[in-house]
Amino acid sequence: MLTRSSILLLGVILVGTLAAWAPARQAAAENPVAVSLVRLIAAPDAYDGKLVRVWGYVRIEHEGSAVYLHKDDCDHMLTKNGLWLAVSDVAS
Repeated sequence: MLTRSSILLLGVILVGTLAAWAPARQAAAENPVAVSLVRLIAAPDAYDGKLVRVWGYVRIEHEGSAVYLHKDDCDHMLTKNGLWLAVSDVAS
């Protein structure tokens, strides 16, 4: 049978564990994974639900915003060499 002090001790351990785990999880969510655009295009499932950072040539326009590998890909509308972007002017 659990005594009042052992229940209190278990509660303190649980709260301490959760408090230590939450900042680590939050820090991981705030730090994007740096990935090449080629790798992201080739294996999108590997990054599903993750915050990623990519580099490329970005074009912002109504219903046509995308990030491309190179400016030439954008100029020639090589959409397979880019990713569509959801762009908002509202800061989060």
